[in-house]
Amino acid sequence: MLKGLAAKAFSPSAIAAARPGVETHVDELLDRLSRSGHMDVIADFAYPLPADAISAMVGVPREDWAMLRGFVDGVILSRGIVRTAAMMAEGDRSARLFMGYLRAGAGTPRAAANRSDERDDRCGRRRAPAQR
Repeated sequence: MLKGLAAKAFSPSAIAAARPGVETHVDELLDRLSRSGHMDVIADFAYPLPADAISAMVGVPREDWAMLRGFVDGVILSRGIVRTAAMMAEGDRSARLFMGYLRAGAGTPRAAANRSDERDDRCGRRRAPAQR
């Protein structure tokens, strides 16, 4: 099931459709970084860009991208070579929050407001009409 959803979300046509948005996001990141006067290539660009692009492709509202990266950070930290009980607890908490977000996301007013009445999401589900 997951393989089929991912195949649709990341098909060549879906990737082509996402390209303009990714290019705009790259420009925004680089503009922000040039104004700051310093840049950590990994932390400030290479890490957030693919995570944000994937979030956009599967229909996550832009205002939630940083929150989702935080969930992923917690999970990754807890799966490293060095693990403390606190790291494992944070990883478990992050995983629960991430899964809860994914399960509930389609029904939230903010998510509904970001959906189009006319379009399927990238995973092939018909989107519910936005609540007004």
